[in-house]
Amino acid sequence: MIKPIVCGMLLVAVAAQSSGRTLCPEQPNRVDITVTATVKDIAGGYAYRYRVSNSATSAQVVNRFIVSTPGASESVLSPKGWHDLPGRAADMPTVSWYGAVILQGRSAEPFALWSPYPPLSVRYYATGQVPTPTGLTEIEAEELLAACPASFGLLENVARSGIIQGPVDPDINRDGVVDSIDLGVVRASFGKRCKQPSFDVRADLNGDCVIDVRDLSFVSKYAGRRFQVP
Repeated sequence: MIKPIVCGMLLVAVAAQSSGRTLCPEQPNRVDITVTATVKDIAGGYAYRYRVSNSATSAQVVNRFIVSTPGASESVLSPKGWHDLPGRAADMPTVSWYGAVILQGRSAEPFALWSPYPPLSVRYYATGQVPTPTGLTEIEAEELLAACPASFGLLENVARSGIIQGPVDPDINRDGVVDSIDLGVVRASFGKRCKQPSFDVRADLNGDCVIDVRDLSFVSKYAGRRFQVP
């Protein structure tokens, strides 16, 4: 189960009461960023490198950058001052970088990782830094969370997001080889969307909530290839 983002983690806020009405904090997605990805086939796998630039007109500094990794990632590299942490968002595993900030008009790199799995479109997320709350009781904090769903909640609902290249495992049934069984899983749910009957989340390889030609062609491309089983 994906836990909501709470104070002290991806976002923080200041709450006030005015005429009995809660004043919600600003959302942590007021960042205007550009993410550049480069992928190299190296050392029997793939090296992914990301450069994150925060626009000079961005309303917030960037304090977290997250990449979905439907294929396992290894050897994660962080820019100076940043740290990495595994997690989940939108039912997908992620690598999250935190611990420093990207000021307006500045860039940071390399956010990097190595994976045995080839590239496909995946989702990234970024959050902006907002003020830290002070003096809230536990009850007040719970009331704030309930009253401000646009400011607090799941990462995929409150962060800035976009699409980049990331590692994806085409071996759907994880038996070590991409074959007709994997292709059959995609074909059985072809054309289905999230929450529809027969939608198989395993076949939604890029996590875009629809099983389509991109998923099918990706598995077909690597048919016969063997990959490391996690």
